[in-house]
Amino acid sequence: MHTEGTILKLISGGERLILDACDGKRTIVTAKKFFATGLLDPNFRKWGTNKTSKPTPETDVLVYEMERSATFAQIFSSLGDDINQLCFTQHQIINFIEKHSSWLRIKGDGIFFLFKVGDDFFIADVYLGGRGGLYLYGYLHHFEDDMVRIAYVWDVIDRRRVVVPL
Repeated sequence: MHTEGTILKLISGGERLILDACDGKRTIVTAKKFFATGLLDPNFRKWGTNKTSKPTPETDVLVYEMERSATFAQIFSSLGDDINQLCFTQHQIINFIEKHSSWLRIKGDGIFFLFKVGDDFFIADVYLGGRGGLYLYGYLHHFEDDMVRIAYVWDVIDRRRVVVPL
């Protein structure tokens, strides 16, 4: 069970959000229905994340919102000791977008999803943007950069959201 801390506030508490069982074959790079050309960070390809995963069962998820500025390491460690338990597959991320798009934010205030490819952890940063309509933007962050080199602090003013499995 995830605990609320000073960094994140649970905002989906009254609503049961469920992801379908997924076969693991869909990846963010191949989700062209959602990410139009030029709106998906090229690092999804460059960093080798275009890999399928194992099937997953139906999964309950929680949505949090930032209450304090923090790095990725601080954000995710505030939710548990085992970072592996906080990861989605890319197929699950796509399923969240399909089923629960009302939780996505517009114009830069993204929603973070932690996922793993091999031994590497990544954060998909997804939001809706308007360019003559609504488009899904996808950015990729390497979790280890936050742990070792860069440690970018995400400002609380953006009220970014974080989705994790229950």
